[in-house]
Amino acid sequence: MGVITNIKLGFRLKNLYLIGRAIRKINNWPTYFLDLLSLTTGKFTIFSMKDSLKYLVRSRTCDRGIITTVHLADQYEINNLRLPNNSIVIDIGAHIGLYTVIAAKSV
Repeated sequence: MGVITNIKLGFRLKNLYLIGRAIRKINNWPTYFLDLLSLTTGKFTIFSMKDSLKYLVRSRTCDRGIITTVHLADQYEINNLRLPNNSIVIDIGAHIGLYTVIAAKSV
């Protein structure tokens, strides 16, 4: 196989992996796919995670992508987050504060 074919296969496998993660981690996972396909109605969408967190995000925007990055792909490695009690976390991000919500829940 050529390099391009391998890259395309890698993306397909990653997408299949993320689909499975969405179903396992999001209570209302059909809403995730509706938003992905721009089929949601209304200005906002609520994602209810199985770890009891809920996010009110702007429908059909990159907000869903942040949930994908943080919760489904675990690029922030939140499963390894270990903070002592009474920790102070300063989130100097530029988006919707998703990491801050997760950090607050862990302490």
